[in-house]
Amino acid sequence: MSLKFDLFLFVTSCLFFQASPQRNLNTDCTVRGSNAFGVCRLITDCPRVQDAANRATATICGFQGRTPIVCCEEKKKVLVNDNTFLDIDNKNGDEGFIFPENNEYIWSQSNGVESIAEEKCREYSKSVMGVVNAVPLITDAEPVSIDVVNCDNYGLPLIVGGSPAAPGEFPFMAVLGYSTNDGIGWFCGGTLVSNNYVITAAHCASTIYGEPVIVRLGEIDLKSDNDGTEYKDYNVVSVKAHEQYRPPSHNHDIALIKLSKKVTFTKYIRPACLWNKNKIDYNVSIATGWGKIGFVEEQSDKLLKVALDIFDNSVCSRSYHTDTSKLPNGIIPNMLCAGKLEGGQDTCQGDSGGPLTITKPKNRCVSYLIGVTSFGKGCGGANLPAVYTRVSHYLDWIAKHIW
Repeated sequence: MSLKFDLFLFVTSCLFFQASPQRNLNTDCTVRGSNAFGVCRLITDCPRVQDAANRATATICGFQGRTPIVCCEEKKKVLVNDNTFLDIDNKNGDEGFIFPENNEYIWSQSNGVESIAEEKCREYSKSVMGVVNAVPLITDAEPVSIDVVNCDNYGLPLIVGGSPAAPGEFPFMAVLGYSTNDGIGWFCGGTLVSNNYVITAAHCASTIYGEPVIVRLGEIDLKSDNDGTEYKDYNVVSVKAHEQYRPPSHNHDIALIKLSKKVTFTKYIRPACLWNKNKIDYNVSIATGWGKIGFVEEQSDKLLKVALDIFDNSVCSRSYHTDTSKLPNGIIPNMLCAGKLEGGQDTCQGDSGGPLTITKPKNRCVSYLIGVTSFGKGCGGANLPAVYTRVSHYLDWIAKHIW
């Protein structure tokens, strides 16, 4: 019998058997009947429920597309000293593993800051998330709540070699304004990450024009008021560069901008989520900005987007190994390497401080900030990827100030 047909039979049987409130992959759960400790996994990743007999009595966490997510029984690891974990079976269900009420999620991260980041992500994404209840055919079973996304999804874009962004496509994008003799000059980018904070590069906090004085959100065309968006300007209250940032070194190139008032979220203005793991599970990212469209070209008036490959830091180490004055320790783990080795697509001058983001395949509506545009060589040259500040490395520092 084919796997697809097996899954069809299993999904059908789920309407008659045990279900639990919808939750994420890799979150803790309790197996109904045995009260055993489990983890929500795709059915294809859970050998314990692969045979037809076990499928019929599986506890359902929810669905990913059409694939069931089941409570897969596992042993619980308990820390007994600094270096030793003990495997135990949790059979009584009385040790903190309970079913969430009102569709609240049990977060998989144990670290407090990581959990806060996930909670805030969930909160900020409410406007593009909905819940659909799948009602079972018998009265004893609980309904299965399935998350659905609701936004204008423009997909992965095909800033040097970039293409214009659409209204509302990058609602977290910020542009920083500086006071010049000719009025406001827009010279750096940033990322909205809460209702009153923007993340940018530390080198954007100290320029020949001083600190930024204004932040614009919801903008895609700096020269047009008829671009289909509704931008808002916010005065800057304070700018805090990382305490260990010491120019001309590129290390710790990250800063926080506090806005004069709380931001009202709209279709065109909404924070990005913070990626909370050092490992990035995807190899393609998206950079956005108003920077130069070529090394000797003018700065763009329109917000541009470009898809960039994520590389191991060793790739950037080969490109920047001679820059000892600005990189005394080379390319280190708190940095991130991304670009196109064939050239033609890159971030450039004016993109500094802007976001490098990823989205998950099942939800293109929610963007995760993984990097802050820091530095590069030229714009779009072959074998010259750019370097970004790795956001996950600074999660504690960010959370301490913004939440």
